[in-house]
Amino acid sequence: MKINCKVWTVVAGLSVALLGAACGGGNQESAPAPAGTMEATMMDVVSTTFSKVGYNPGNQELTVEFKDGGETYTYAGVPADVYEQMREAESIGAFYHANIKGKYEEARK
Repeated sequence: MKINCKVWTVVAGLSVALLGAACGGGNQESAPAPAGTMEATMMDVVSTTFSKVGYNPGNQELTVEFKDGGETYTYAGVPADVYEQMREAESIGAFYHANIKGKYEEARK
């Protein structure tokens, strides 16, 4: 999945922009936050459903931000391989509806 260069982190439920990351245009691949960290690295995604997605392997927490309304949800206990499959899916929204929603504990932020 290609993402925009702007990097976001979720800290205590608040999105905070990290400054100083200039990319020179285009999209880049990005890795999830390192294991053991308390924040998920949020990435802009090309999707009709989501504006950003992120994953924290330390606590297996998936975070998604919806385009409509900007609502943010987290899903607990999502294995890293499921997150990787979502990142690589042809349609992130279709993958989410088939494999995430209703299958993992959900919390609205």
